[in-house]
Order: sequence, then structure tokens, then C-alpha cells
Amino acid sequence: MKELVRDFIQDIEQPFHGDIVKRKAKKYGIDKDEILDLSTNVNPIGPPNSVINSIKKNIGNISKYPPHQPENLRNILADYSGSSRDNIVLGNGSNELFYLLCRVFLNPNDEVVIAEPTFSEYSKAIKTQGGKLRSVQLREEKDFNLEVERMKDKINSDTKLVFLCSPNNPTGQMVSLDDLRDILERCKSCKSILVFDEAFYEFCDNPEIFNVAEMELGNLVSVRTLTKFYGLPGLRIGYMILPPKISKIFRQIQVQWNVNILAQIAAKEAVRDDKFVKETKRAIKESKNYLLRKLKNFDELEVYPSDANFFLLKLSSTAYTSHELVEELIKEKIAIRSCDDFRFLDENFVRVNIAKKKDCKRFIESLEEIFSTSNYNG
Repeated sequence: MKELVRDFIQDIEQPFHGDIVKRKAKKYGIDKDEILDLSTNVNPIGPPNSVINSIKKNIGNISKYPPHQPENLRNILADYSGSSRDNIVLGNGSNELFYLLCRVFLNPNDEVVIAEPTFSEYSKAIKTQGGKLRSVQLREEKDFNLEVERMKDKINSDTKLVFLCSPNNPTGQMVSLDDLRDILERCKSCKSILVFDEAFYEFCDNPEIFNVAEMELGNLVSVRTLTKFYGLPGLRIGYMILPPKISKIFRQIQVQWNVNILAQIAAKEAVRDDKFVKETKRAIKESKNYLLRKLKNFDELEVYPSDANFFLLKLSSTAYTSHELVEELIKEKIAIRSCDDFRFLDENFVRVNIAKKKDCKRFIESLEEIFSTSNYNG
């Protein structure tokens, strides 16, 4: 049977997304619930209480089929994003939408431009349709900021899709609206579609990012998720904003019942919880300022600027490798993310999620202990 599988499908590997806590807990005989998980980029506060209460209240609805692309939820998300109901397509997390976009738009050998290092599921989604990747390297000497002219030079009449993540995972940098408009104009002139992943946009201090949905859509597809900011990775709910004529096509071809009923209930409650939004922004800002200040005190670390709820760190040549530091921290029941599986990064890079302030203090104290031990390579 394997010989019947399309050739380019057989060569695709499953991207690594961490799963550090479960694997390391088993290795060291630690209860996984005792591990402080700084390896994922999910809101450390967890989901809003309003979501939890609503799910408890509506748990009996799991015996019913969920509505497909419900208008009331699309209305709520349209109000939340400043768009229109007809612009909204719901997904089983934003990840499903990346694959759906590639399935709809890509033919084998179509070219796709992405800026890397970035979220690895883009490349996998592209490869499942036989697309050809053309990468623009985000350079370390530029603090991994997007270099617009280099990006535009890569986009041409053969480019079908362009993927951008803002703030970018794992580097943390946001694409400014001016740069976004510049790239979008290039895409329009080349008849390319710009897929703009905004998974972390709610964590940004800069309010201009909220205006993306107000831009003329044209060749722009904005993809968003409730996973990160609202702490709902287990429920899988995301959405994209795109022109009505195209969004209708997506809704027609999607797998029926792709968003489960509890995810729909959670989404309705989450985006209307203004108190939770304010509390999250306050807590993240406080922890982020503290963590940045403390991390900069380590000679063993270089901290890159971040507009998101995480930091990319580089270990000095005399410090531990990323995998060694991960192992040392797991012994302290703390998990961080090695970034050597991201393209253009190596075993000198790690990513750390911004946690509650007390947990950030615990992380810093553990780093101080690790870097001061006699086992330290320096």
C-alpha cells in the first residue's frame, strides 16, 4: 500500500513541538504536574473562569452535534476583530486553517515564501500539497527582525503564498503595519496571497496590530487563534479573516463539525471577558519586565527583543548547550524549549515563556544556581 502514497507525502516528517514535560517527567520519574512549564507559549493564568463555568454549565451539550460555522460565533468574532461575519472562517485551531489554505490554493510545485526561523507547521502544510519552499532567513545580526526588502526580493510572479508570523515564533518580533503594507503591495503586484499568522497578537503592547482587520483584505488572510492568549490549547479553536467571496468557498469545503461544541462555547465566553484581558495584560507586562531585567544580568545569555509573551535566548559559547540546559532545569522541575529544531537556529538557542512573576523568580533562581555550579563548562 505504501507505494500508492504520493512521493512528496512519504518524505514529510512530523515537526517537533516540544512535549518536553511528559517526556522528561517520565525520564526522571517526576510527576508532570509538578513541572513548571515554560516551554509552551500559553497564557500562564490559564483559561478565563467565565469559560470554565460556561463549559460546566453546558457539558450536557456534548451529546449533540455542534453547528457548522455558526453565525452567532462568527458575529462575536467579527465584533472582536473589527471585521464582518462574512469574513470569518472557523478552524480546529489555527493549524487546521494553515493546511486548509494550502489545500485550497496550492498545486504541486507552486512556490511559497516564508521567513525563518518560524512556526514549523507552515512548511509541513506546504509540503503536503507538493509546494516548493523559498525561505528568507531572519538574521541574528539584525535581532531576527524582518528585512522587508529581502522579503520582497524573494516574492515574484511564481509565488503563490507568503507566510508571515507576527509576533514571530520563536523570535518574538512583530511586523509593523508599514512593513506589512509594503509586503502586501508586493504580493498584490505578483498576484500572491499573504497569510498573516497573528497567534500572539493579543500579547502585544503596540495597539497598531489591532488595525490589521481594518485593512483592505484583497490578498491578505489574517489567521488567529484562541489557544495562546485565552489558554485553550486543548479545545482547538481558531479563525481566519479573508474576503467574503473566498471565505464562503472555505466554509463550503471544510470538514463538517470541525469545531467541537465545547470549543464554540469557550470562544463565545473568552473574547467577551474584558476583565480577563486586562488582568492578563497587566500580569504579563509585570512578569516580562522583571524577567527581562533579570535575564540581562547573566553573562551566559543574550536576550533578543520580543513583542510577544516569550523570549528567545542565546547561550554563550562557554555555557551549556540548549539540551544540556533543558536537562539541568528539568532536574529543578522547570521545562524550557530547545530551539535547535527551528531552521537557522542551533543548540545555542532556547525559548522561555513568560510566566507568573513568582514562577519567573523560581526560574531565575534556578538559572543562578545552575550557572554557578562547578559542573558549568565555563
